[in-house]
Amino acid sequence: MRSLQLPQTSILVVDDDEMTRKATVQLLRANNYDVSEASSGEECIQSSCADRPDIILVDVVMPDEDGFDTVSRLLKEIGHGESMVAMFSSFKQGETDRTRGFESGADDYILKPIGNREFLARIRALERIQQGKKGLREKARLQESLMRQMHHRIKNNLTIIESLIDLKSAELSDGHSVLMLDDLRRRIHSIEALHECLYRTGDVSEVDARLYLEDIAANLASLFQSNDRKIPILIEVPSMCLEMDVALPIGMVVTELVTNAARYAFPDQRSGRIRISMTLGDQRATLTVEDDGIGLPMEFDPVKSPTLGLKLVLALAEQLGSKLELLPGNGTAIRFDFPLNAKA
Repeated sequence: MRSLQLPQTSILVVDDDEMTRKATVQLLRANNYDVSEASSGEECIQSSCADRPDIILVDVVMPDEDGFDTVSRLLKEIGHGESMVAMFSSFKQGETDRTRGFESGADDYILKPIGNREFLARIRALERIQQGKKGLREKARLQESLMRQMHHRIKNNLTIIESLIDLKSAELSDGHSVLMLDDLRRRIHSIEALHECLYRTGDVSEVDARLYLEDIAANLASLFQSNDRKIPILIEVPSMCLEMDVALPIGMVVTELVTNAARYAFPDQRSGRIRISMTLGDQRATLTVEDDGIGLPMEFDPVKSPTLGLKLVLALAEQLGSKLELLPGNGTAIRFDFPLNAKA
């Protein structure tokens, strides 16, 4: 049985002294490394960006720019952690510049002259670290792929549940039962939309608030629009990432408040408008759902409401560390703020 051959570790040697560079390249190739070379800082950056070598060896003294500036520019281009970077210098410069080399972002600093055995040992140490980092990156990639598949499967399963609810609803003649199933389907869709956004964007833990609420609003609008009246749902939400634990209760709150507005704010087939807005503060965000309908009775108290929808809204707001606030004015406007566990 033939053994599996691992790919060679790739090394870029950067040195303007051709004799020293060729000797280093020859030593590394003799020890089964895949070696390329560059004679200046600019060549180093171009080659590194194109080939992404595992290890980059950069001489401190070069004509166009010194190794410190090269390493600083290099790491800005390819990012820290992509390649292992070692600087090498003669004793004359090394004792004073070693700290500066590490401050520039180098992972090792090799002083010349150095014996072949120690030099190769240092290279193998960098190689082991790079292989470990590659393994961690691969594990992270696989985990992310599995999470995306999980979100996709959850979304598909919730879609099936929605379809089953629709089929059952079509069999019923009792209006109250149909209404209960419609509410259940809308709540399930708010969860389904979250997993769809997570799968679609490739982010397995955070969702774009605007995309998520636009999906929910589009679904609700399609359910409440008719030829006799139009109830547009306006979205004024910034593009910002919310963690799943924050996004889901917000989506469900919006679903309940928009459903109530569409169902009760515009009697007698009148048209109207619903607006969902979100503003950002330093540590918190504020969500407002408002309509230009008939408004609520003067004595209305959401805390005392017997409906499941408002009880759910109150519980979700409390989960986010917030309380509902009824705003004065025409129509109905309900606002609550929540901790900003988000990346603006």
